[in-house]
Amino acid sequence: MLNQRLRALGSLNPVWGRVLAALGLALVLVGVTTLPASAHHPTINASADCAGTVGYTSTAWTSDQPGARTNSDIRIQALIGSSWTEVGRGAYSPSNGYSFRGTFSEQPSSFPFRMRAYAATQWGDGAGGGYSPEITVGAPSGCTPSSPVLKPSATVDHTCTGYTVHLNNTQSTDTVTFTTTVNGTDKTTSVAKGETATVTGPVSDHHDYTIRVTATGMSPVTSTFSTDSCTAPPTTQPPTGSIATHCDTYTVSVHNPNSTGSIDYSVSQGGTTVHTGTVGAGDTGTWTSGHLSPGDYHVVVTSGSTTVVDQQVHLVGCQSAGTPTGHVSISCTGYSVTVANTGGGTTEAAFEVTVNGHSTTVNTDSTPKTVTGPLSSGANTVAVSSVGSQLDTASLDTATCTSPPASGTPTGSVTIDCNGYNVTVANTGGGTTQVPFEVTVNGQTTTVQADSTPQHVTGAVGSGSTTVSVSSSGTQLDTQSFNAVGCTQVSPPTVAPAALIRANCTGILTILDNSGSSVDTTYVVTTHAGTSQAEEHSFTVPAHEKLSPPLWPVSNGVHQTVTVTAPAMSEVSRTFTREDCTQVSAPSTGTTGTTGGSGTSGTTSTSTSATTSGTTSGTATTQVSPPTNLPKTGNQLSPVLLWLGAAMMLIGMTLLRGWRRPVRSA
Repeated sequence: MLNQRLRALGSLNPVWGRVLAALGLALVLVGVTTLPASAHHPTINASADCAGTVGYTSTAWTSDQPGARTNSDIRIQALIGSSWTEVGRGAYSPSNGYSFRGTFSEQPSSFPFRMRAYAATQWGDGAGGGYSPEITVGAPSGCTPSSPVLKPSATVDHTCTGYTVHLNNTQSTDTVTFTTTVNGTDKTTSVAKGETATVTGPVSDHHDYTIRVTATGMSPVTSTFSTDSCTAPPTTQPPTGSIATHCDTYTVSVHNPNSTGSIDYSVSQGGTTVHTGTVGAGDTGTWTSGHLSPGDYHVVVTSGSTTVVDQQVHLVGCQSAGTPTGHVSISCTGYSVTVANTGGGTTEAAFEVTVNGHSTTVNTDSTPKTVTGPLSSGANTVAVSSVGSQLDTASLDTATCTSPPASGTPTGSVTIDCNGYNVTVANTGGGTTQVPFEVTVNGQTTTVQADSTPQHVTGAVGSGSTTVSVSSSGTQLDTQSFNAVGCTQVSPPTVAPAALIRANCTGILTILDNSGSSVDTTYVVTTHAGTSQAEEHSFTVPAHEKLSPPLWPVSNGVHQTVTVTAPAMSEVSRTFTREDCTQVSAPSTGTTGTTGGSGTSGTTSTSTSATTSGTTSGTATTQVSPPTNLPKTGNQLSPVLLWLGAAMMLIGMTLLRGWRRPVRSA
């Protein structure tokens, strides 16, 4: 009926048929182009064998376009438990026929489980990746279960204080239960495969014991013993030990003082065990560490529950800065060894002091350290070395020490400051009997002989630390250390000699000023009056002092010239006439600098002594006492006062001369 109606509709208007046909074709084309691209997908199949090995094959979807089957990242996943786990990975390419295989192992308890393949990247034609349909991998059928391998073992040890049963299950593939029977009392112990265990217990004196150990897969193990023969253990003494350092290693020594039995010991460094050892009765065991970096190390040596040595070890290294130096002094009263890492600052060096074959390690930096001790009867040899290099050695046989000791008491003291050091030594109360003294400055030793008259050894200090010590016959008398870091190494300034000339109607005053100089200075004073012959006088003025020779007299109407010369000083000269008390030439003063420099005025003071020699006599040398009536010039006398005083003196002398003249009669 539907067909008839369609025909009737077509007969009414053919146009409707064409329209319907076109619409149908369009719908078909739209449906084809909008189909999902679900054709791109991986596939997988898998199976398991009785050993739990799962084999799988993954293949790309089927397509007549090779590029559409290519994918570089295909991941095989298994749902083990509650999460998907990747168990394999591969790729689809023309070289492997767009398929790959793989295997993995799984525990029997995991079966059955699900698997899938996942295309983690785009396909070769650009289509997106995705998952394959999931498959189920069931447990293999027809498999015969394998029996576990059981190979347990046991041994029994016993002493007079207890027993120990050692249980071993390292050769089995499953847990083993051991039964230990001690005199009829059972104790069971389960030991997992690959593990061991122990069973221990005490024993009593004068008892018989039977210990039997049984387990599946093992023949019974039986041990029978008696404690009747046991005696009280001998009294033991604890071990002793020491630690010695050398360069960048340390050596541990452990001594077992007991006559029977050995001891075990262990060495820990920073809390970690680095060595274990055994020492037999009466023996000493040693162990040396490897080469370590410079620093401090906490080393503990134990033996059982006994701590033998607990020490902070300081290592300085073998390549320290500075030069290790050492000196040995030996006499009938003992030996003295002085060591220092000269020039090393605070960097320490290790030294070995060996006395008759017995060595002691000493660490020190640039500050000297002294080791002293007595001598043994007979031949003695003392040596000092550093890093295997011998620095000094000395020997003495005490059989030669037959002379009585010298009288007196050797004394020595050291003072040291920025200006240097001073060592004073003397054989106090010894009269003319001399004794040797050893003066050591930063490791360098000098021997000095002294009787009761004190002897001095002096020297400068360096820019850093300086240590000075003094000893006699191995006995240290004094030692002092000083650091010159805070010292200002500046020499006191030296001022050139100076001279000052003052003149008035009573005479000419010269002031020779050597107060600013650090050396004695010889001044030459030349006086020249009118046409008479010039006279020269020399004066030696001590360093840091002044001198004022007596006034040089002046004559009426005569020009008086005084000239002063001295090394490192410009010439000072002045001319004066008493006729009218008028200054002819301006006074000049000596220089305080080098010769030829500009001068400055000096000051007047008195001097304790000076030596003068007149060139007119040629050889005359006399002591000149400083005058006590010289005018004071320290405050630079005012010229007004000078002129006023001279005028008053002239008036007074005129009046006096008139008073003394006799009266003539008319």
